[in-house]
Amino acid sequence: MAAGSAGGAVCLWNWQAKTAPRVFTGHKERVWSVAFSPDGQLLASAGNDGQVILWETATGRQARRLDNHGSPVYAVAFSPDGLTLASGSHDDYARLWRVATGKELGRFGGPLPEELARPQVEAPRKGIMALAFSPDGHYLAAGREERRFAGHSGVVVALGFAADGRTLASSATTAFLTRNRMAPSASGVLDGTVRLWEVASGQERCRFHGQQHSGNPMAFAPGGRLVAALDPFDRTIRLWDASTGELLDQYEGHGPMDRRHAAAAIEALAVSPTGKFLASGAGDGSVLVWNASTRPQPVQQSNGQSSRLGDVLWWELAGEDAGLAYRAHWRMLQHPRETVGFLQRHLRPASSDGRESVTQLVARLDHDRFPIREQATHELEQRGARAEPALRRVLQGKLSPEMHSRVERVLNQLEQRGPDSETLREIRAVEILEHVGSPDSCALLESLAQGDPDARLTIDAKDSLARSSKP
Repeated sequence: MAAGSAGGAVCLWNWQAKTAPRVFTGHKERVWSVAFSPDGQLLASAGNDGQVILWETATGRQARRLDNHGSPVYAVAFSPDGLTLASGSHDDYARLWRVATGKELGRFGGPLPEELARPQVEAPRKGIMALAFSPDGHYLAAGREERRFAGHSGVVVALGFAADGRTLASSATTAFLTRNRMAPSASGVLDGTVRLWEVASGQERCRFHGQQHSGNPMAFAPGGRLVAALDPFDRTIRLWDASTGELLDQYEGHGPMDRRHAAAAIEALAVSPTGKFLASGAGDGSVLVWNASTRPQPVQQSNGQSSRLGDVLWWELAGEDAGLAYRAHWRMLQHPRETVGFLQRHLRPASSDGRESVTQLVARLDHDRFPIREQATHELEQRGARAEPALRRVLQGKLSPEMHSRVERVLNQLEQRGPDSETLREIRAVEILEHVGSPDSCALLESLAQGDPDARLTIDAKDSLARSSKP
């Protein structure tokens, strides 16, 4: 386990051996964020001095420095394959770095457009304060993105994806750290909420109230139903039921703190792979492990699901209201056997219907004749979300400038439009089947995975099966 300090040191503990921490020195000012590489061999630290340092965990040696920020760096995150590091800084840019060489691969962000800026929310600390890669590495959530999740009235300080990558959690605060003191928002706007967002639609799924200040880390328990979030300044960890928004339990063992000082705030939170334990770390050096298996269990309904109710929930899954669809999702999961039977009757493998495949259309984007390129571009735009997976795949290869420009153009159109109602329903239905996890649900996913290879339904079913097969 690792932590950064206000004095610029990075501490590394072997908590199983219960030995004294090893201390890495290299930053000149406060360390805001630390992150392990997926294999645990590297540790990245982000400092107020504008430096990102990569440390070898085995030796404590500095592997390299990434110093092209020019302003304080608040967040770092490794991609799931460990090949790329993202950093977020005070200048409102997120940067991507190749871990092996330290080369900057690109940057995105910058000041918000005028119509999205919130001048009434003034903070001593601005910039990108949280980063998170989706589990498949396809998305990076930050302060700025192509698909914007707008809703918080405070400053977003934490982001986290569920294990399946379909849900993004965010938390916002109304207090900021300045010179080791806690200062309220200049506007007095209250937020203190944790919100869950549907990645496919960019819409809010649900929110959790009751926190005065939301903290940096959040964590999903396996299955995505339980969400842990912390309030760093009252040193409390809360466990929420995502299906109802209900507070299930809270943990307060870190004890009280002097609210004028931020040094003792809780700054780290993690859930064990089994979901039975929570671990929290505070700025005063305390680390606590909680037994979450003794919590009150979410209420499960035992009565059967009527066919009429199934039809209503099926209709809600196709709606633009992501919150309503999310509640339908959990209601269907309360009756897993009936739900799988219902979905077996309503879901069919995707068919090309004799139309030209998306792969063929994509290839025509590089045709010698301009009218053919234009027609292929138009048809791909008409296919909507069903064309997106194939377009993203081809974008990873080596393309001609013309083809690259057209693929980007179509993807930008699809991002602005979002998936249609039928695609949303299929995405949400596959998510339900993955969460059921029974032999019958897996058999249905295997059937759906045999459909048109370019279809979003087919690709989502294959991805769900791949995640389910992991130990």
